[in-house]
Amino acid sequence: MYFDNESCLQCKQLLLFDPKLQQMVAGQEQRLCLNGWQHRVCNWLADKPQEFCLACQSNVIIPDLSVAGNHLRWREIERAKRRLYYSLLSLKLTRQQMPQAVPALQFEFKASVAGEKVITGQNEGLITLDIAETEDTTRVQRRAHLGEDYRTVLGHLRHESGHFFWMVLVRDTNQLKAFRELFGDEMRDYGESIASYYVNGAPSDWRDTYISAYASSHPHEDWAESFAHYLHIYDTLETARERNLIEATLDPSTEFAAWIASWLQLSIDLNLLARSMGYRDLYPFVLTPRIIDKLQFVHTAISSAVNSE
Repeated sequence: MYFDNESCLQCKQLLLFDPKLQQMVAGQEQRLCLNGWQHRVCNWLADKPQEFCLACQSNVIIPDLSVAGNHLRWREIERAKRRLYYSLLSLKLTRQQMPQAVPALQFEFKASVAGEKVITGQNEGLITLDIAETEDTTRVQRRAHLGEDYRTVLGHLRHESGHFFWMVLVRDTNQLKAFRELFGDEMRDYGESIASYYVNGAPSDWRDTYISAYASSHPHEDWAESFAHYLHIYDTLETARERNLIEATLDPSTEFAAWIASWLQLSIDLNLLARSMGYRDLYPFVLTPRIIDKLQFVHTAISSAVNSE
């Protein structure tokens, strides 16, 4: 069984993902998330019949399903969002699991129309995603235009959720001073910093300090990129462990050095396998000591938050 399976390929039994058990279970269609029941875009279990699952409860705006192709675009987005939520569940970062009260994480998935261009971003917990990002041609063109090494729907969701979790894990905690020492002063004018980045680009030595060129634009973006990569690493290591490719222990209280040691070797192997198939490197990034320090900070911030009284 795979994470996105809706039924067993052998017996055809309906399969649902139970977010409380964090595993696939056989179930009845009445317990399927309402978005699965009505639109076939979700395979998660709802708490009660005819209700939304944990992941779909966060939707504020979905694509206009009367527009041709939008159902498939939405399905792709929901597939990525469920992977985001699985990681948040595993790390105990959902609103229901956090020991302290946190704002709701919400999503709106919209298409640009005449006179209104959708900008992917985050504002006080509301994540907006341009649904054109689900189209391979559009996404590759934007990646090439912006000089990016990596661009996926899941990557967008992880990055934008990072902005939200900065409020939860850093701004409203005792981590702010340590954050500024490592990432810089987030009070620096954001608009001016982003505008300067798009005009002048990243500094020539950005690879020594930042996980991506865009991370150099502002401390908020540096954090969001670091948070996204933390989830990239965590989720991929977990998959590798389940497939018996590594033996890493992934509990958030584990020494982060053990995670990084496993990841550095695994990412090399993944890149070599991708090249053998004629693809780009699966993880085209170099983790310098300074970047690892930032990932370690994310790890510590998460551990502190979920273990707080």
